[in-house]
Amino acid sequence: MKLTYRIDVRLSPESTPKAYGFWSEFEESNEDCKSHSELLIRLIELYKSASLLSTNFDLLSNLTAEKLAQKFRVIEPRTGTTEKNTRVLLETMNGLLFHLGINGFITTDQLHTQALQAAETKVAKDVDNINKRNLEAKREREAGSS
Repeated sequence: MKLTYRIDVRLSPESTPKAYGFWSEFEESNEDCKSHSELLIRLIELYKSASLLSTNFDLLSNLTAEKLAQKFRVIEPRTGTTEKNTRVLLETMNGLLFHLGINGFITTDQLHTQALQAAETKVAKDVDNINKRNLEAKREREAGSS
């Protein structure tokens, strides 16, 4: 049995200006659609593909963060140049990850992706561990030379 749904929707510039403006622009950009039903079907298809893209982007971001964390176990900034280059790399990677899903480039001051947050947490823990080991080694050397 095939179901048919009837939906009566009235859009006007006065009562629903945003929806009316969106629908008008969408209608103009999809002139090949012969009816409002076809337009609505196209809008639903676009929504589904955008939703799927968002899900795939999150998965890709997380996988990329895991691979980067495995590949680069420890990033230990030793000089200002290294720290600057590391920051440039993080900004570029964050922008690239975001760019894969959305047109444009975005920096970490505008948006922190989940992948970047995971990578920052991992690097911070690694740097803390390195600092602790270096401090312990320094204390052992000082105790040994006394």
